[in-house]
Amino acid sequence: MVTYHNQDSNDAKAILAQLRAAIAWQLHMGVNSCSGVAPLEPLPALTTPNPSSPNPATTPSTLSPESSARGGVGSHSDNSVSSPSTGQWVSPSEPQASIDLAKLSEASPKKTSLGQGAAFSTESGSSSQMVKSTPPYPADCDLAGLRDAVEAYEDCGLKTFATNTVFADGNPNAPIMLIGEAPGAEEDRLGKPFVGQSGQLLDKMLASIAVDRQNAYISNVLFWRPPGNRPPTDREIAQCLPFVEKHIALVAPKLLVLVGGIAVKAILQRKEGITRLRGQWHDYRNPAFGDNQPSIRVLATYHPAFLMRSPANKREAWLDMLKIKVALSDLG
Repeated sequence: MVTYHNQDSNDAKAILAQLRAAIAWQLHMGVNSCSGVAPLEPLPALTTPNPSSPNPATTPSTLSPESSARGGVGSHSDNSVSSPSTGQWVSPSEPQASIDLAKLSEASPKKTSLGQGAAFSTESGSSSQMVKSTPPYPADCDLAGLRDAVEAYEDCGLKTFATNTVFADGNPNAPIMLIGEAPGAEEDRLGKPFVGQSGQLLDKMLASIAVDRQNAYISNVLFWRPPGNRPPTDREIAQCLPFVEKHIALVAPKLLVLVGGIAVKAILQRKEGITRLRGQWHDYRNPAFGDNQPSIRVLATYHPAFLMRSPANKREAWLDMLKIKVALSDLG
């Protein structure tokens, strides 16, 4: 049986009052961090320190044996305490200034949301410093160097369960590049994208417009197979995305075809589903593009695995193939 305590009860109010007193007392003593959990006990009243009196932070009577044993204020070998305003250790012989609790929030670091390729700022007074994230690959790498960087990457947990790194297949000099979602079991076994049943259907779709792996280049958003072919997490996509963006920038195709909803979500950063975005042309640029590198035309289409489950949608996929054929024809 679980007992639920009413926060308005007398015992709950007493505990909350003691907690507030404990926090205020720790701030007053100059403690900015603590470890462990100790039973609540009566605490000395919070009073303004008298400069003529001994420093309360060094008075042994205000410290319980439990707090000293757990690394409390008085457990440091040099009997020094931490200043909450500067984070530096100060000597107990120096007078401890009173703490303005209202200013503590101003001393906390300012945070900004971090997106892919975004920068964050740390403000100190009126100055601001921009810090950019370091890409997980050499800045001057080519395709071979990028592949080596992907194979050496250890931060993505998917690599632990994968048999092979699935980087790409086809002709990197081709005018069209296709990006799918993630390797399946057969792709993981052979180390190549789109070689299973869905890959065979994709080959037939491309062959209908005179495209094959000799004049097309194929890759995925993820380089490793998710266990059990589960959908990838946002974190896994974000870990692979810098490599994918650099991959696109190095290949610099004339046309980019995104195969499946996960590829569309990752590359275009759009919230709409594949059914709304497929069959439409989009202009695409990413942070890895050079200053003089033009944007790329992008078309989204259904994933072959989806078409195998929903044959009624093959007609729409065929219309997408016709648009790709016309675009390739315009390129000559």
